[in-house]
Amino acid sequence: MILLGFEILATVYIVTRVIEKKRAKTNEPAKDVKKNGLFNLDSVEINEKEKQVNHYLKVNTVAIATTLMGYVYYPARLISLGLISYSTVPILKDAEKSLLVEKRIKNNLLNSIVSVVCIGTGQVFTAVLVAGLYHLGDKMVIKTQDRSKAMINDVFQQQPNKVWLLTHDGTEIEIAIEIVQVNDIIVVNTGNIVPVDGKVVEGAAMIDQHALTGESVLAEKTVGDQVLATTLVISGRILVRIEHAGIDTTAAKVCDILKHTADYKTSIQSRSEQWADKVAVPLMGVAGILLPIIGILPATTLLYSSPGNAIKTFASLQTFNYLIFLSKQGILVKDGRALEELLKVDTVLFDKTGTLTIEQPTVGEIITCDDLSETQVLSYAAAAEHKLTHPIARAILKHAEDNELPTIPVENAHYQIGYGITVHKENAIIQVGSLRFMDLEGIGVPEIIKQTQADCHRQGHSVVAVAVNKHIKGAIEIKPQLRPEIKAMLDNLRQHKVKHIGIVSGDHKQPTQKLAQELEMDSYFYDVLPQEKATIVENLQKQGKTVCFVGDGINDSIAIKQANVSISFSDASAITADLAQIVLMDGNISHLPVLFEVAENLSTDTKRILAMLGSIATLSNAGAVFLQMRVIGAVSLQIVEGVMGFGYTMRPLKDKQASQKHFLQDERN
Repeated sequence: MILLGFEILATVYIVTRVIEKKRAKTNEPAKDVKKNGLFNLDSVEINEKEKQVNHYLKVNTVAIATTLMGYVYYPARLISLGLISYSTVPILKDAEKSLLVEKRIKNNLLNSIVSVVCIGTGQVFTAVLVAGLYHLGDKMVIKTQDRSKAMINDVFQQQPNKVWLLTHDGTEIEIAIEIVQVNDIIVVNTGNIVPVDGKVVEGAAMIDQHALTGESVLAEKTVGDQVLATTLVISGRILVRIEHAGIDTTAAKVCDILKHTADYKTSIQSRSEQWADKVAVPLMGVAGILLPIIGILPATTLLYSSPGNAIKTFASLQTFNYLIFLSKQGILVKDGRALEELLKVDTVLFDKTGTLTIEQPTVGEIITCDDLSETQVLSYAAAAEHKLTHPIARAILKHAEDNELPTIPVENAHYQIGYGITVHKENAIIQVGSLRFMDLEGIGVPEIIKQTQADCHRQGHSVVAVAVNKHIKGAIEIKPQLRPEIKAMLDNLRQHKVKHIGIVSGDHKQPTQKLAQELEMDSYFYDVLPQEKATIVENLQKQGKTVCFVGDGINDSIAIKQANVSISFSDASAITADLAQIVLMDGNISHLPVLFEVAENLSTDTKRILAMLGSIATLSNAGAVFLQMRVIGAVSLQIVEGVMGFGYTMRPLKDKQASQKHFLQDERN
């Protein structure tokens, strides 16, 4: 029976390999990529691998049935030997690759030796279980990745196959999404998913962008605003001019980034896998030495006790699940190594403008001259600015709205970019703008306004003057608006072993110093040019610090490249141009502590699962040496190991974090 088992295995392996090589020479690789499909993630290769795994699992299932029949009907045992040998081929191929291609003895060689010994010694039922667990591990990785990807891709899968195209004569026709081209205009109605990236050319809508950017608040989109594929129109109707479709959309790029990030392994995992491979030779040596003492079957059990297979499976799944979890929070990790590097970060630098402050400023003090009240000054300013969309105009208009001021009708508006605006109201001329604009218009500036401007500049604020009929009647202080979540976020960062927090700003010393003091920063850098930010990061690194730089994207590209970890707030549509390793898609800086906490949890969980796998391997080794346990015993322990490992890695991550306050706050919000 021993010779027969070896002969059948050798024959099946040789025949299978010959057939595979012939097919490889004659068959062209399959191609199944849609020009305008959303995904291009090596789906052909993934599907082919899953088909192969399913095929071997089916063969293995039949092999189990025939093996059991063989105990009562001997000819069935011969059939089972053939099926088991065929199911073992992938295990032998892995060993062949490591020996002949990589020129190394690795953990997969141990698997092949165990399979060969089990078949050769007549342990057919054990052999079929060994092969079955091998294929089941591959199947588990594939299905778990599919399930994890579905957490963020659930909306992507709903991409419509057809869209409504607006023709030149104004009619709407339904066509396949593959046919649309850039600059075509499509119609998206309430309840529809936006199928492309583009700009709204007509209409208005409330759009849910949560699946893509993590934003929990609906976004209002009107003419000129950008919309992204896979977002959902909650209400309204919009006409969208196509800018990107199919694999060029932001959603497709996010998926592509996730795919490559999912290949990342933590250094703990990598070291463990390397250890599992390195221990193969010593383990074979120990088994060889003990072979005369404990016998071939317990010695084979020693070889099967290595935790290498489980490490590669469960540690990878755990890492992947955490990355997908972050994506659902609107945090795109473009380089998985950044998560591990976060554990070492002791210094965080924030770019001031656009990071600690938001684009939209607020109105501060209103200064009056002559006989006008604060309300009248604000009312005149709002009347002049009401058709403008720049941040200062929006700040003035919001302040007027908050004070319930009526809109004053004006006409003949003339806007000079960088200076100010002139409008007419009946017989009055209203001019709103900078003091430089007033000088340009020949309007004298009262001393109180000059003093106000000097005081505001020292604080990093600006002043907008309001003139009526060539006389300044007042001025409005415009203050940068601090992100409301900043203070709580900084307090949370301190709890994650961040010892040094600083501001890097292009502003003057006084406003930068004031903000640093208000936020209780450890350091601040002022009058800093973009190219000098990288030098600051480098100097801190030379002092032995591990630096995380948080900026608003491409403008901080040099510092982002220099930092150990880089985080940005880039617009979702610019993710591929952004050099940062991590992108906060919804611009919410309160996600920063979440990142640090996830990095810590990933490290802790990986260590725990590796310790669990190591303990089971030790138990299996002890059973082989002291109790002469056979391979079937090690297989049983591996089944227990698989159930525990799968349950641990697949626990919903939100449940893992349920005890942590900020996650609960995120869900409530």
